[in-house]
Amino acid sequence: SKEKASNSRDPLRDLGNGKNKESDHPKVRRESSKQEDDLQDKIEFRVSFQKESKEHVMMGKPNQTLLSVVISYKVVKDKMKNRKGISLIGKRNFNGYANLGTLCKCLPANGLFELVFHNEEQMYRSLDETSPEKKSVLFHVDTSGRRSGRAGTSLAKIVRSTMLKESRNKFCVFAFEDETIYEALCKDGRFLPILQNRRWKLVENGITYYENKLPVSNISNKTFEVEVSNEMETGQQEATKPEGNETVFQCPEDDLLTEYQSSLIKKNKEQFSEFLAVKGKGKKEISTMKIFKECFGKKICERIPARLHEILAERKKSVGYLVWDNNERKGSASCFHLAKGYILTCYHVILDIVGEGVEKAHWPAVIHHSTRVNFHYDNENEIPDDKWLPIALWDLIAGKELDYVVLKLETDPLNFPPELISKEYLPPFNGLVYIIGHPEGHEKSTDFCSIITYMCREEEVTRRLSDGQREGCTHTSCGYKAPDENCIHLMSRQHFNEVLSSDVLTYDTSFFQGSSGSPVFDSKGHPVALHAAGYLYQHYGNKQSLIEFGPTFKAIL
Repeated sequence: SKEKASNSRDPLRDLGNGKNKESDHPKVRRESSKQEDDLQDKIEFRVSFQKESKEHVMMGKPNQTLLSVVISYKVVKDKMKNRKGISLIGKRNFNGYANLGTLCKCLPANGLFELVFHNEEQMYRSLDETSPEKKSVLFHVDTSGRRSGRAGTSLAKIVRSTMLKESRNKFCVFAFEDETIYEALCKDGRFLPILQNRRWKLVENGITYYENKLPVSNISNKTFEVEVSNEMETGQQEATKPEGNETVFQCPEDDLLTEYQSSLIKKNKEQFSEFLAVKGKGKKEISTMKIFKECFGKKICERIPARLHEILAERKKSVGYLVWDNNERKGSASCFHLAKGYILTCYHVILDIVGEGVEKAHWPAVIHHSTRVNFHYDNENEIPDDKWLPIALWDLIAGKELDYVVLKLETDPLNFPPELISKEYLPPFNGLVYIIGHPEGHEKSTDFCSIITYMCREEEVTRRLSDGQREGCTHTSCGYKAPDENCIHLMSRQHFNEVLSSDVLTYDTSFFQGSSGSPVFDSKGHPVALHAAGYLYQHYGNKQSLIEFGPTFKAIL
């Protein structure tokens, strides 16, 4: 249900370009960033582009990261265009792939990096506010690990990126002196979480072993392989707390066919065991793995009172199909009529309509010229052409944090649908709620949803995330774009902070894209929330969502 673009931060913010200077060397072009006060305190390094001989001089403050410095230069922005990410490979006085979260104060004098553009998501270590004050350590790890077992050793996949795995360069790992080897690699951002749940150690020159509980201060400037045991970690170390926006990444993919067959066998075995248990006890038991079904554990009441059907049938007349076409930027969402021609939908829907880089002063005009609403899309094969209503040109009423916006219809009041809001209703604490909207842009429909109570949200999200990530990340289970898009193994506990707010109602639903802006009703047909968002991922080719939520009308009004 979330039409908004991933809320990941945009590192290519405009920091200014300044003026360019030419150095005395004919092959060196000196680039200048906006912040060049106190040049004597800045760290200088050089960057060359793939297949180019020029060296671009760049400068950053000691506690700035490599990424923030490099992408602030216009020469990088111009070349990056539609590419998703960059890699920096040490070519002089620095070895291997640099972690883009490395602080400039850790760089050697006169260091040179080769900059490579790619279409993989950025993977690097995120830092908290206190991290830059600590002393740091650099060491190197081979991108191909090895697995130890009774049958000897074999190669083990330990890194996320296919591109980096296939290269012969090593990772330069950036860590702080008070961290263990285990913490350093788990926080690095480029390694698979196999390192979090398997026994492993570092091996130097094939003969010297370092346990991962040792401090990184003992291994500065050394080079290692990671040897992973087939045994699971017993008394597993407490999971490292992610820093900043750091993500917990996917599990390893060893052999696609074998893993797929194993997952099918395991799944069938679990389902058969459940069947026997249900048959023996004479009642249904809900498996934790039902998170992977389309409605992920949704409990639907089998008997809905006829009076409620009648109430919802009346309420649906106020629900609209919102569509836009802004210079070939097309999409759809849901909305509903509040009163007197005012309609409510989600703030992120408006962001999708206007696009990036448009000043808020121009939003009303863009929406007015590109957007319209139809309250009569009840049949999949027919949208009445004479029922489209335009959006008026007026100042928006919006709340970004609660993800809502109020628009106004530009039409005769006689064409207004029934009013939906007459007073403020409190959301129920538990039980069922009912969503009416246009999921995936289809005809108007209703979904019956089980509430996830406020007191149980954190525990339920943690459990579902753990259950979902227990299965390995493969192209079969997570899709061919895994782990780049819509993969549960990219989610971490930190992504779900907004659902812990008392200003939102949480529930399970199968209403995904196109349904943002749908009203949520209680068992008496009272509107109690605005359906806004969810956490989508792919599972064996099907769209799933970990949890769905929307701001309550009590919070909005």
